[in-house]
Amino acid sequence: MAIWISNPDSDPVLRRGEALGRYGSAIPALTLCALNIAAAVYHTATNRPFPWGPMLALTLGFTVLGQLMVWVGMEFLRRSGGWRSGIVFFLWAGALFTTLTIGFTGVLPLMVVPWIAPVVATIAKARRKRAEEGTAA
Repeated sequence: MAIWISNPDSDPVLRRGEALGRYGSAIPALTLCALNIAAAVYHTATNRPFPWGPMLALTLGFTVLGQLMVWVGMEFLRRSGGWRSGIVFFLWAGALFTTLTIGFTGVLPLMVVPWIAPVVATIAKARRKRAEEGTAA
């Protein structure tokens, strides 16, 4: 299993797909970190807590943006057949951190949504491997 992305042919479609997958997986958790720092600075400067509504809206908005980027990246990966490039690890890690981010918001039923992309990618990787083994025989 490759932890790092491998693209020996320098396929631009694979490169786009893996970049969107990695960045889309990271956006929700990084947004949560930045918002918590901003809320701490706001609280220190004004001696009032940061309003929960904007925090919730920004966190969920960037989580949706991250998931959209992951799914667009998966489309690029499907077109290039890049499931064996090592991106699946990043999708699983991104699902974990996105789930934690959604858990912070308290909208618990949405915590299952980030796990759909890595499950689909793992199934696609297994099917691609089985198809390649079938043509090699």
